[in-house]
Amino acid sequence: MFKNAIVRKPSKSLVGGIASENLGKLIYEKAIMQHEVYVEALKKCGVEVTILEADENYPDSCFVEDTAMVAKKCAIITNPGAQTRKGEEAIIKETLKKFYDNIECIKTPGTIEGGDVMMVGDHFYVGLSTRTNEEGARQFIEILRKYGYGGTMVPLKKVLHLKTGLAYLENNNLLVAAYSGVSGRQFRRHPDTLSIQFLLTLYLITNYHLVHIKLKDLKEFKKALLFFQ
Repeated sequence: MFKNAIVRKPSKSLVGGIASENLGKLIYEKAIMQHEVYVEALKKCGVEVTILEADENYPDSCFVEDTAMVAKKCAIITNPGAQTRKGEEAIIKETLKKFYDNIECIKTPGTIEGGDVMMVGDHFYVGLSTRTNEEGARQFIEILRKYGYGGTMVPLKKVLHLKTGLAYLENNNLLVAAYSGVSGRQFRRHPDTLSIQFLLTLYLITNYHLVHIKLKDLKEFKKALLFFQ
């Protein structure tokens, strides 16, 4: 169980931040309201929330997840793959010193962002993306093993980050977006894979509805992904 959460308020410069989808110009005032709702939701989960002030020097700095990975035994400071985010990791490291004695860092030429890291118990999946390279993933998994954790690399082609298309919901439930292009076979190495019930989320562009289908096993999951791609 997590007891603490760290967030950063959106900066006004967020309107000029990195955008991977053509969804129109970001509305700063709306982002502030949504962030406040997000913080309240975290508090309702029973965690103590540390709120960092907005940093105008880094437009995307409200996405603190990308700058560090935290587990029970250690924190790992990332090395962002986007040049405009270089430097954010040093700032978050100072904050994490209040919570961790064991803090490790990913070093150049390795790059990795937290959006590409999905924790499933004591095992971590690392997406290889335009932001996370193989060297960064290798360093990350090496550090994990030092603390008794495991890791697996997952090649990505269709999404910005691994967790753009996936979310582990705990209790052996994995939420997968059909458009992610992630194959079920990439999770075979996880010791609990055979008992995981996959929830496949289909995004129907024609009517903008989300449909949830519970699948029984990996074979059925893989067939469904192939059908909807």
